[in-house]
Formats: sequence, structure tokens, C-alpha cells
Amino acid sequence: GQVQEALDDAKRLSQVPDWEGSGQAWIAFANYELGNLDATVTAFQKSLEYRPDAKNLPVRPHEFLVQYARSLIEAGRNAEALELIERSKLIQETEFAYLLEGRVLLSDSNTEAATTAYARAVEMNPLSFEARENLARIALSNDDPKQAEEWVKPIAKQPGLPYSTAVVILETLQKLGIDDGVKVWTGLVEELREEDEVGKKVANLMRTEPDSFWAQIIRVHRFAKAENW
Repeated sequence: GQVQEALDDAKRLSQVPDWEGSGQAWIAFANYELGNLDATVTAFQKSLEYRPDAKNLPVRPHEFLVQYARSLIEAGRNAEALELIERSKLIQETEFAYLLEGRVLLSDSNTEAATTAYARAVEMNPLSFEARENLARIALSNDDPKQAEEWVKPIAKQPGLPYSTAVVILETLQKLGIDDGVKVWTGLVEELREEDEVGKKVANLMRTEPDSFWAQIIRVHRFAKAENW
């Protein structure tokens, strides 16, 4: 497939003098797309060994660091990920960095610090689904549905609402005892659940069988939908 071809090219690039760091970065990106998490982390590590300042790589230093951090989080190496996130933020603060920080802190049950990180993400992007969803979850866990409502209200009518966010909105309405809202959102949650399941199946197909007939059809459809004929 195209990603495998990109991986093969990246491996060749990593053998070229002075391009080892960039080659390893491309190896990391390709392996992440292929779902090879261990290989992804290893390649990111090697890339940073060649380029300790994360400069002169395929993406900007702060972007490289948060992408490396994301793979470490998925590998369960939260402490190392936090160090990279802090390095990234020192170069440039981004919504993604704060979202990753929030994920780590929340998974470590540090809800106070996670709240601060997610709130900062909302400052950077007022319509951040992930940040507002998790802030609402924290509020619900603190038995404060009114606060949860304040967090989710600005995104409730936004297009592209994730299934998980819709679930939190429904739970908030249930806690508040807003029966009409519960009835409406119960139906919406079911619709989004079905869409979410289809989306996961498509993503899995694109990753595991990128050269299959249906994967090619999906790429053509996406290309057409983007009006890139």
C-alpha cells in the first residue's frame, strides 16, 4: 500500500548521511499509520537521538514532540510523554499539547491538573470537543451537572459532534432531569453510536487492508467529497 511504500522510502532515507533523523521521523509516522506502536516509539526515539533539538525534521519541533508524546501515551509511558509535552509547550503552546496533557493527567486520576490543561485547550479553541467533553465528565464526577452543562452547551449543536461527547450531553441532561432533552438526545446518541461503529470499521479497514477493493473505493469517495477531482 501507499503507507508501506512510504515506510520503505523512509527506511532508505534513514541510511543517507545527515538525513538519518528525518528518515527515522518518517519511519515513525508511517508505522503509526500502520498501527505498529512499538516500531513507532523506537523510530521517534532514534530520530530525537540524531536531532536532540528536534529541528530540521519533517515537521516543526513542537509538532514532532507532541506526536512522539502521543505514541508514548498509547504505549502507557505517561511520565515520558509529559516531559515531551512540556518541551513542546516551551517552544509553542498548542491545543493538541494541552489535550494530550489532559489525557495523561486524567488517566492518572489527577483531575485538578487535568481540568487546568483542558481549560487551557478551550481557551485556545473554544469549540474543542475533547476538552469540553472531558471537563463535563469531571464536573459530573464531582456531582455538578450544572457546570457540566456549561461546558457542553457551546458544542451541542456543532457539526461533527463525536459519539462520546453526545453520551456526556445525554448524561448531563439525565442528571438535570430535563426529560424532553433526554428523549431527543437518546435518539441522537443511538444515531451517532451507529456512525461511530461504521467509522471504526472503516478506519480498521484502511489500516489493515489499505490495498483492498473497498479501501480504494473509500479513498476515491473521500477524494470526491473533498472536491479534489
